[in-house]
Amino acid sequence: MQSVKDIAFSFATMAVVVIVTIISVPLFLAQIGAERYGALAIAWLVLGYAGQADFGMSRAITQRVAALRGANGDAGQAARAIWSALLVASAIGAVAALLVFAVVGWFFGGPFKINPEIATELKYVALLLAISTPLVNIYSVAVGALLGAERAQLVATFHLLSSLCLTLFPLAAAYLVAVDLTTLVFAAFLARLAVTIPAVAACWGQFLRRQPVRSSRTEIGNLAHFGSWVMVTGLVGPLLVISDRFLIGAILGAVAVAVYTIPFQVASRTMMIPYAVMQVMFPKLVRGTDTGSHANAREYMVVLGSVYAVVVIGVISLAEPLLRLWLGAGLDERSILIAQVIMVGLWANAVAQVPFGFIQARGDPKFTGLLHVAELPIYFAVLVLLGSAFGLAGVAVAFVMRCAGDLLALLYRAKMLDRWVAARLVPTALLVLAALAAIRMWDHAFAPYAIAAAFGAPATIWAWASLPAALRQQLLSRLPMRTA
Repeated sequence: MQSVKDIAFSFATMAVVVIVTIISVPLFLAQIGAERYGALAIAWLVLGYAGQADFGMSRAITQRVAALRGANGDAGQAARAIWSALLVASAIGAVAALLVFAVVGWFFGGPFKINPEIATELKYVALLLAISTPLVNIYSVAVGALLGAERAQLVATFHLLSSLCLTLFPLAAAYLVAVDLTTLVFAAFLARLAVTIPAVAACWGQFLRRQPVRSSRTEIGNLAHFGSWVMVTGLVGPLLVISDRFLIGAILGAVAVAVYTIPFQVASRTMMIPYAVMQVMFPKLVRGTDTGSHANAREYMVVLGSVYAVVVIGVISLAEPLLRLWLGAGLDERSILIAQVIMVGLWANAVAQVPFGFIQARGDPKFTGLLHVAELPIYFAVLVLLGSAFGLAGVAVAFVMRCAGDLLALLYRAKMLDRWVAARLVPTALLVLAALAAIRMWDHAFAPYAIAAAFGAPATIWAWASLPAALRQQLLSRLPMRTA
C-alpha cells in the first residue's frame, strides 16, 4: 500500500510540473520570442544532459544503498559508499564541465542558426552551463542515495523543486531583470544551486551525520563497475533524445527548435506516470529474488502500458484543440503533427522503462549501455535521412522508430518477450496506432472528441482489466458508497 502512496505522490508532483510548463511556455514566448526560447531550450537540455555525466553514480548509489538495506548493512558502510560516489561524481563533473564549455561554445558560436543580434547574448552561456555541471552531479548522487533508502516522496519533492526552479527562475528573470540569454541561463544556474543545497542537506541528515568523511577504494570499485555501464547509458541515452534538437538547430534554425521542442516538452511530461512508478519500484526490484522481481516487473509493465495508453490516446486525439487553446495565434501548425507522432514513441518508451529498470536492478547495466551505443549511429543516420527528406515530421518519425526498437531489444534481454506479455500489450499498441491513423484521416472539427471517446473508452476498460485484482479491490474500496 505504501508503494501505491509513493507512486501517487510522485505522480502528483510531476503533474504540478506539467501545469507550470503549460502556463510558462506562452509567457516565455510572449516575453523573449521563439528564437531565444529555442536557445534556452537547448541550454535546459544541456543542464539535464550534464546530470547524466556522473559516471553512473546516481543509479549506482541507489542500487548500492538498496542492496545494503536488504542485506542489513551498517550505517558506516552506506556512508562510505555515498562519500565514494560523491568523490567520483565531483571529479567526473569537473571533467564534464570542461567538455560542456568546449562543445556548447563551439555549437552556439558555429552551426547554431540564430539572429546575429541575439547570438551576441550567448557569450557567457557556455561558461555558466559548465559551472552548473558539478552541481547537477552532486544533486544526482544525493537524491540517488535517498531513493535507495526508499525516501521516494522526499525525492519526488526535490525533483518538483528542481523542475519548478529551472522554469520559474528564468521566467522571473525575463520579466523582472532582462530578456538576454546570459541573464536567463544565469537564473537557471541559481535554480540548480537553490535545489542542490537542500538535497545534500537531506542526504547528510539521512546517512552522513556522525559518520567520518571517508571514501573506500572497494566501494569506488564496486560503484564504478556498476556505474561505468550506467554512465554509458546515461551519456548515450540522453544524447539519443537531444540529438534531434541539435540537428534541427543546425539544419532548420532556432525557430524550428522551438516549434519541435514545445510539443515535445509538453508531450514528454506525460512520462511522469512511468517515471513515478519506476522511481518507487526500482529499489524493490533490487532487493527481490530473481524470480520474484521478474514476475513483478512483467506485471508492472503490462499495467503501466495499459494505463499510459489512455493518456497517449487522449493527447493524440486532442492535440490540435489543446495546442490551439494553449498557444493561440502563436501556434505553428507543424507542432500538431509532431505532438501526435511523438506520443506513439513515448508509449513505447514508457513500457520500456520497466525492462530497462529490471535489467539494471538485477546488476546488468552493461547491456543497456551497449544497446544505446549501438543505437546511436543508426539513429543519427535515420534522423539525418528523414529530417532532410520530411523536415520536423521526419524527425518525429525517427524518434518513434528508435523507441520501438529500444523496447523490443529490452524485452528480449529481460526475457519478457513472450505470449503472455504480447497478448496484453499488442491490443494496447493497436489502439494507440488506430487513434493516430483516425485523427490524421478525419478532418472535422468534431473529430478530436469523437476519436478520443471511440478509442479512449476501450483503452480505459482494457487498462482497468489489466490491474491486479488486489489493486482493483483497493481502488473500489476507496470509492464513496451511497446508502439508502
